[in-house]
Amino acid sequence: MTSGLIAVLIASGLGAMAHAVGILLVQWNHDWTRRNAIPLTAFAGGVVVATALLHLLPEATMHYAGGTGPAIVTFLALYLLESHFVGHVHHHHLPDPHSGEDHHHIEEAHDALGMIRPAIGIMTVVGFTVHTIFDGLAIGAGFHQGFHLGGAATFAVLVHELPEGIATYALIVGSGYSKRTAMIWAWGIMAIDPVVAVLSFLFLKNVASESLVGILLALVAGSFLYIGATDMLPEVGKRATWKSTAFLLVGVGIVVVASF
Repeated sequence: MTSGLIAVLIASGLGAMAHAVGILLVQWNHDWTRRNAIPLTAFAGGVVVATALLHLLPEATMHYAGGTGPAIVTFLALYLLESHFVGHVHHHHLPDPHSGEDHHHIEEAHDALGMIRPAIGIMTVVGFTVHTIFDGLAIGAGFHQGFHLGGAATFAVLVHELPEGIATYALIVGSGYSKRTAMIWAWGIMAIDPVVAVLSFLFLKNVASESLVGILLALVAGSFLYIGATDMLPEVGKRATWKSTAFLLVGVGIVVVASF
């Protein structure tokens, strides 16, 4: 087993663990999760956007002349998926620490729009499954290029998997499903990350195509930009505080420092 594959296994395993921590936080300490959801998401949003712009896109353009093209296509594809098919399942998933909002209020908001409650759970699974596939691809393709890019991608995955784990479990339970069902689905989504990471790493290892590597990195960059710029940061902006702004700047700052 090569050092690269070992790194992929460890990195993707850590990403899955971060997702699991998010699930368990909702179960074990809902109050703490509610109080800290906004700053945690601000930090994660800053990291994923900065990683896409400072690491993934520059690396993609080195290997593929039209590197920004696939990123734009991915961004638009995820927009169409969520806005017309998945139904914005990621929006309104962060509890407001000042109002005491929780997933029951999320459920009421969706019911008020005339949506069928069980369908929200299905849409949640679809949306987060797509995101997790891109997370696994980020780790696999990143480590194919080297530990510098693999490490940056892993860090970005780690910090946003925790709030996604929180959102996945809370939304499925809030859709009327049992906690047992929510756990099965949430843990199933979590398992996708290491599987995709290993498969993408092994595939790229056997396919010597610089252009393909660039395209895959650009696809991941587009997904990271979408997750950060349309799912995470707008939610933070609705309830922005100096604390959340500080967490956002710290997230960006860490990625900037790592660039040097």
